[in-house]
Amino acid sequence: MITFLESLLSVFVSTVQAGAPTPIVDKYPRFSAPVTGNAPITSVNDAVGILVSVIDLAQVVFWITAAGFGLYGAYLYLFSQGSKESIGKAKNMMIYTVVAIILAIVAYGLPSIVINFIQIGSS
Repeated sequence: MITFLESLLSVFVSTVQAGAPTPIVDKYPRFSAPVTGNAPITSVNDAVGILVSVIDLAQVVFWITAAGFGLYGAYLYLFSQGSKESIGKAKNMMIYTVVAIILAIVAYGLPSIVINFIQIGSS
């Protein structure tokens, strides 16, 4: 795992400083992992692609978890049998689930809003 992270850091630093005659990885050989034929990451686009895949996976896990908590809150509400404590617990679970879903939707749309805002501002 450390070799993978060192390779990622090396590729990132050398790509960011592409115009520099002596990249920082030459000064610190510990971080200069060679990128050879079968390296998992050979460019910044590869690193971004992996990051996007991890974020997509996290979103899927979130939506499945949110649906599970919503169903569990509904289950608690249906089988509370009039107990005010159980009803309160179920209502709180449903409120927290709805708030989490709203925040996830906002977080999903926020990058495109910011990018559009920056593009409009730079025109």
